[in-house]
Parts: sequence; C-alpha cells; structure tokens
Amino acid sequence: MNQRQTCGAATTFIRDAIKDARQKLTSYNGDKRSLIEGINFVIQEVITMIYREENILFPMAINNFTEDKWVKILRESDEIGYCLIAPTEVWKPERLIRLSFFGIPRTLTIVRPNG
Repeated sequence: MNQRQTCGAATTFIRDAIKDARQKLTSYNGDKRSLIEGINFVIQEVITMIYREENILFPMAINNFTEDKWVKILRESDEIGYCLIAPTEVWKPERLIRLSFFGIPRTLTIVRPNG
C-alpha cells in the first residue's frame, strides 16, 4: 500500500466512523455509553489526522512539491473528495495566466528566475 492509498484508507476509515456516530445519534436507542464511545473515537481520530497533516504531511509537501505538483493535486481534489470540509475558495497559482485564442482556452506558464 502506497502513501496515497494509506491516506485514502485513513480518510475512508474516519468518514465511516463519522457515519456510524451519526447513525447512533439519529437512531438513539438509549445506549448512552456506546454513543459517547463512538463520538469520542471520532474526535480522537480527527485530532490525530489533523496533527499528522499539520506536522508531517504539510511540511513535507511544502518542502518537496513543485507548483506543478500542487496544480495536479488541485485538479484531482474534486475526484478524490474531501474528508471533513470542502474548500470555500479556489486556489489560483500566480504563475498561470489563462489565455483564449480563437475561443480555445490555453494556459501560459510564466517561469520566474531563481532568486
């Protein structure tokens, strides 16, 4: 299993735990202990996921990914889906300028000198 599959499996696991907790809430049968355990489990898993993203995944990605890689991730994000929330704004890389020649959209990549 590669890193993408591992992250995807973790996200699916958390989504399933949230669905389970939500189901226990909507069809509450008086089993307070099971409900509390399920909600506490979801909270702990989400806290752990956020910690790993902020302290491992994001710093590693920022240091290693090119802007082209981020653009690719952006294009695939809707297909892959989001775990807890969907973005409210669309990221637009500064270096990409949209042009239109004869009604055909094209992208011009501006290369900045290092420094």
